[in-house]
Amino acid sequence: MKFELALFRDSEVPILQGVQVIWDLLDEHIQKTMIIASSPYAKFFLSEALFWKSRLVKVQELLEEWSRAQRGWCYLWPIFSSPDIQTQLPEVFVTFQTMDKLWRMIMATTQQNPNVLEASGAHKAIENLQYCNDTIESVKKKLNEYLHSKQLLFPRFFFLSNDDLLHILSQTKDPIRVQDHLNKCFEGIQLLNFTEPNLIVTSMFSAMGEEVKFNEKIDPFVLKVHKETTDELQQDALSGRRLRTRTVETTVREVRPIEDWLTDVEV
Repeated sequence: MKFELALFRDSEVPILQGVQVIWDLLDEHIQKTMIIASSPYAKFFLSEALFWKSRLVKVQELLEEWSRAQRGWCYLWPIFSSPDIQTQLPEVFVTFQTMDKLWRMIMATTQQNPNVLEASGAHKAIENLQYCNDTIESVKKKLNEYLHSKQLLFPRFFFLSNDDLLHILSQTKDPIRVQDHLNKCFEGIQLLNFTEPNLIVTSMFSAMGEEVKFNEKIDPFVLKVHKETTDELQQDALSGRRLRTRTVETTVREVRPIEDWLTDVEV
């Protein structure tokens, strides 16, 4: 029996597919070995029957850990593929990367040799999968804590599911993407009117198409000054060469925290 593999989205990482067939076959063979081992005529090959029963049970336990790890990785990978989430949760992202490297190694090895029995007998196979699952649970816990902190800052986020909130937070650099879930946060508001080219919010629309203009325009962006210091080596006629420090200031337009400018919409 061999694992069936398929690439997961655009990750270029193979994942298990059609695992139910293997589950059914394992259950069938475990039952058969138990029947054989309990037979009064099995004393000449009892040790072999018990060996295969133990081996198949271990494969079953491994497959449970494997399926759980795969579900967790498939859930977290799209989230931490977002540069916004990577920036907002740098420490959690590093933890996820550690697990991600191990998961990719496990799946690459399985792709080279998809035999179920041989994969289950690989060195530290179940220990590696258990580590993946422990790390996934830790990452999920920290991710939920982060989402809860955002909900406390902007209580209307409690109306959103975790998946919807993650969808917004993973695209904070594009304020327009909040439109996908706006009507879940604000009753009666279907869309916001973002004027080009600066994406200033000037009004809101109901589901019926009615427009209500804001008394004050809402800017999802803020101007920030970034200072960069460089050292320059200059030639001096009297003292020779000397080092001078030069500071360059650059004004950039950065997006405000989403809970910040959405509070302006609420007001």
